Amino acid sequence: MLQEHRSEIDERTSRLTRPLRRFVGGSTQAGTLRRVLEPVLILALTGAIYGLLDPGFGLNRSSALLFLSVILGVGIVTYACSGVEALMTRRTFGVAAAVRPYPASLAIAAASVVISRIIGLQPGVMYGFVASCAIIGPGGIDERRQGRVTIFPVLTATLLSVTAWLVIEPLRADASVSSSFLGQVGIAAGIIVFIGGLEGVAFNMIPLSVTDGGKLFRWRPAVWAAVALLASFLFWHVVINRDRQFFDALRQAESLAVLALFLLYTSLSIGLWAYFRWRSGNPGPAPQQE
Repeated sequence: MLQEHRSEIDERTSRLTRPLRRFVGGSTQAGTLRRVLEPVLILALTGAIYGLLDPGFGLNRSSALLFLSVILGVGIVTYACSGVEALMTRRTFGVAAAVRPYPASLAIAAASVVISRIIGLQPGVMYGFVASCAIIGPGGIDERRQGRVTIFPVLTATLLSVTAWLVIEPLRADASVSSSFLGQVGIAAGIIVFIGGLEGVAFNMIPLSVTDGGKLFRWRPAVWAAVALLASFLFWHVVINRDRQFFDALRQAESLAVLALFLLYTSLSIGLWAYFRWRSGNPGPAPQQE
C-alpha cells in the first residue's frame, strides 16, 4: 500500500520527513556523488534501525556483525529487485524510473522498532522497507499491464533467495569461513537475502489489488499461479518446515505482545487500504497507451 501510493504519501509527509531527506543526501550538489552516497547512507541508517531491535546492540563484535550483514543483505535484495524494476519500467513503457529511498516508510520502520523495544518483544518486528522503484518523470502505467514489469523483480528476488540458500550451507561447513568475522557476515547476509527475498515474494503473491500478486494476476493468471505455487512451496518447505528457530523464538515471546502488534499492524494496513480506496476524489491510475 505504501509503495502503490508513494508519490501522494511523499507529498503529504514531506514536512515530517524533511530531516531524513537531508540525511540521505537531499542537499548534495554533485549528481554522481549523490548517487553513490545516498544508498550508502540509507543502508547505514537501515542497519542501525535493524540493529536496535537487539537490546544488546552497541559497540561490540556481535553488533558490528549484525550491522554489516543487514547492510549487505538488505542492500542486495532492495537495490537488485528495485533496480531491475526501474530498468524494465524504462525499457517497457518508456517511463523514467529509478530506485529512491522512501523516507516515510523508513520512519514507520523506526517507529515499529521503538514499539518492539517498549513492549520487550523478542525477536522484534520491523514494519516498513528501505527504498523502492519510483516514477521520476511524467507518465504512468495502466494497472492491468503492470504485471509485465512486476514479473522481473519477483523472479529476481526468487533467484536471489534460491542462490543464497544453495551457498549458505557450504559456507557454514567450511570451518575457515564460518570462524572468520567476514565469513560470518557473509553467512548472515545470505540468510537475510534468503528469508527476506522468499518471504517478500510469498506474501506478495496474495492477489490483492496493491500487491505484486494482484498485478501478475490481472496481467497473466497462469504466470501468477506458477510463481505463487513455487514461492509458497519454497517458503513452507525451507523456511517453516526446516528452519524453525525464528518461530520457536516467537513462541517464547509474550503472547499478548505478539497479539497486540498483530492487531496494530493489521489495523494500520486495513486503514491505509480503506483510506486510499474510498477517499473522495480518487482519480485512479492513469492509463498508458501502447
